[in-house]
This record gives sequence, C-alpha cells and structure tokens, in this order.
Amino acid sequence: MELVKLASRFRRMMQKCDPSGIPQIPALANFPRGTCGDSSDLLAKYLIDHGFANVSYVYGMNGRQSHAWIECDGWIVDITADQFSEIDFPVIVTKNRGFHDRFKGQKKSSGDFERYDEWTVARLREAYRIICSMESEFDEVPGVEFTYKYLEPTSGSRVYLDKYSYVVSYGFLGSMKEHREITITSSGPCTLEQVLTDAREQIIASDQVEKYRSEEIDWESLSVIEAIINPFIE
Repeated sequence: MELVKLASRFRRMMQKCDPSGIPQIPALANFPRGTCGDSSDLLAKYLIDHGFANVSYVYGMNGRQSHAWIECDGWIVDITADQFSEIDFPVIVTKNRGFHDRFKGQKKSSGDFERYDEWTVARLREAYRIICSMESEFDEVPGVEFTYKYLEPTSGSRVYLDKYSYVVSYGFLGSMKEHREITITSSGPCTLEQVLTDAREQIIASDQVEKYRSEEIDWESLSVIEAIINPFIE
C-alpha cells in the first residue's frame, strides 16, 4: 500500500533530521509529542507531491488534548499517534475511526499548507525542504523492484508500520559453484550498503559457516535479488 510506504518513509525522514537544524519546528526535539499539527501539514505536502489529490488536514479535541492527522481517500494517516500512551505504533493507516473519533469538534481543511498566512507558509516550506533533503538516506536498492505482500485491508482494519525484507544471494569460491540465499529484515527501507553489511554479518554468524569456512565465501557475489514489504495489518 503506497500510503503506508510514504507515511512511514516521511516519519523516518523527520526523525533523521537534527532538530536544531529545523528551528521552524521547535517541538521536533520532542517528536512525536507536540508536533502533530506541523507533522500532518508536512506529510500532507509529501503525499500531494507524490500524486495524492484528495488529502485533508483534520484537527480535533479530547478534553484539553488536541490532535491532528491526515485523511486521504477515506484513510486516516497518522504519524504522531504514538505520543499517546495507548498507541504503540509509530505509523497508522486505517479506516477504523475508534481512536480518532475520541477527538471531538473535528475540523477538516485542505491538506495544502499554502492555505496559511505568508509567515506560516514560509516556515513550513523551509522545514519541508530540510526534511526532504533526508530522502536520499532511504534510497531503495538500485535495480530491485519492491514486492508488496499483504492481505487487502478491510474497512475496519488497521495498517501499521511496515517491515522490509531483503533476499540476498551469495556464492562460494573454488569448486563450490552453488549459491545460497539469506533474508535480511528491517523496520524500514535500507540502502544497498546497509543490506549487504547486515547480510555479511548474518552469514558469518550462521550455521553455514560452520560447514564452509568464511574465507571460501565469495563476498563479491552478494546481491539483493528481491525486496518485500510486509505491512502489519490488524
């Protein structure tokens, strides 16, 4: 699901930033606490820039506690809900309104932050530019198409932060011409260098090295042959 991928990616981009480098969002040092408004505005811009047209900003109150999130094509997209003690997941994409309907007097507006006053627009534009500069840190593995393996969410289901799996192939030196595979998992997209480093460490620690000395492994042959996204769905 593209919404899951983009929302989880954008949250990781925000967390990658040095808060002192984004004075436009003073609360970023306490992320996700106190950042739901700005985070939602910025996420909405990111979704719009990636082709989503029906993006709305929603705000509500639960007693004295406010909260904001994004709604897109009937889905709630929330990357700061884990500031609340009852939420354990950093990214929520759902059509189940149980949690969000606790916030009353909800007001919905356009997800385009260009609707704000000139000062706010300038502040959010600069914050967005800095956050998006982190995007290259999460480049997908070159030449590998991601496969999505998940059950189709129903209207009452919740899609949480996705798990990424990378299948790495490797071979042996000398007379051993066979190739083996190993799977590397992570909570988010990794660079090719990260995947191959993790694969090397896992191969060295595996039972296979007890049978085949590590120096017989052709480390130059390591290559990613498949990347799989497995969103957690409830």
